[in-house]
Amino acid sequence: MIFYQGMEYPGEIVDGVFITEKKIESSTLKEVRVHKNRQNIPLNEIKKMLGVKAKEAGGNTVAEFKYGQRQHKPWEHFFIKWDSISWYGEGKVVYIDYQKSGD
Repeated sequence: MIFYQGMEYPGEIVDGVFITEKKIESSTLKEVRVHKNRQNIPLNEIKKMLGVKAKEAGGNTVAEFKYGQRQHKPWEHFFIKWDSISWYGEGKVVYIDYQKSGD
């Protein structure tokens, strides 16, 4: 949980990047999306992948984080896949001057 502009936002900090499902009023640096071709991976791995992309874009936060599983498209089955379902994650990268809860 963090505080930004007098509001409290739930979420977690993963490898130095704050990730939240909430919308944060700030300029979007970039919209990011990642996927992993396996079904049985920890959600934290998706968050770490998004964190890398956020840092590359100059951000420290991924807002409006969404995640889930998707069935592979029929043409994707021509390639080697670990599973028939993939995890995905997406969100908007922003840079905000936040304060961690408890600081």
